[in-house]
Amino acid sequence: MKATAYRISIVFMALLAPTTGNTATQDTINAWRTHKPLFMWDEEVKRCTALAYGVPVSLFGNRQKVTQTERLSPDSKALIVMGVEEGKTVTEYSFYKTSEDCEKANKADQVKRSQQEKRAAFVDRLRQKYASRLNYESQAARESVQTFALDCRMKDGRYLPLERVLWVRLSEMDTPKIYAVTRVSRRGDETRIYDDLFRADGKYVSSSLVFSINKWDELHAHGFSMEAVLNSCFDVHGPIAVVPR
Repeated sequence: MKATAYRISIVFMALLAPTTGNTATQDTINAWRTHKPLFMWDEEVKRCTALAYGVPVSLFGNRQKVTQTERLSPDSKALIVMGVEEGKTVTEYSFYKTSEDCEKANKADQVKRSQQEKRAAFVDRLRQKYASRLNYESQAARESVQTFALDCRMKDGRYLPLERVLWVRLSEMDTPKIYAVTRVSRRGDETRIYDDLFRADGKYVSSSLVFSINKWDELHAHGFSMEAVLNSCFDVHGPIAVVPR
């Protein structure tokens, strides 16, 4: 099975694109901006507060390099204003027409934040324990893995960074009697990923090719199915998938 994949840098392109669309859409956004009052979550007081004059004229201070984009939430209950500076999201604000919508959305956001924090903590533990067992033979080999992601094709847009998949494999092969070291090589426009097995006393056991990435950026598994890899989209091997906010 050939997995659908892409380089991680493109994940953010849709988020960073300027707001475009027909006149009706822009008119709707303009009406949102001037609605009185609007409500937004105030982290300092931990509640939604009213903005008597709609969206503030300057949300991002005097940062001249910040490009401001606007869009409606999928349920059309919030106006989302995002600032982008040099291709990176600076911050994002959500504005609501009612305090009820604001409070409800914030509760949902709190659940998402909690889930994201748990994901981040799990990934950090993997990184701390197994990053040293993932050896890149060159900078090109490192970049070919660290920028590679598998598209989970789920509604929430989640994807699997390949490096995290490799860390999980290392954790699952870490036993009292044997452990693995993963080695990544880059030759021309192809990447090969090997598992080197060692006994607990450090004695070498064997090596095997486990993944390869060809010149068309297609990831292939060797000795097992890609379906087994994509199970990680469903947190089968722990919450390693990235779920966009």
